[in-house]
Amino acid sequence: MCTTSTELENEIDLPAPGTASGFFGLSDDKQVFYNYTSLNYPPTIFRYEMPAKRSSPFPGSDIPGFNPSNYESKEVF
Repeated sequence: MCTTSTELENEIDLPAPGTASGFFGLSDDKQVFYNYTSLNYPPTIFRYEMPAKRSSPFPGSDIPGFNPSNYESKEVF
């Protein structure tokens, strides 16, 4: 019989509301890579270092001259 734990171990702070996907890896991996995108943030690959609980953009996935903090997105009903 196989059981899985559903306890939250880490919570990753994303740059803004958006979508993160990927998160593939083995249980003993020290890092995982994921893709993040939002309405005003281009698709970017991030590396999440599990021991440090730190996320950073993977080198080479930035767009020169683009700063997402210069833009704002709002959810309006």
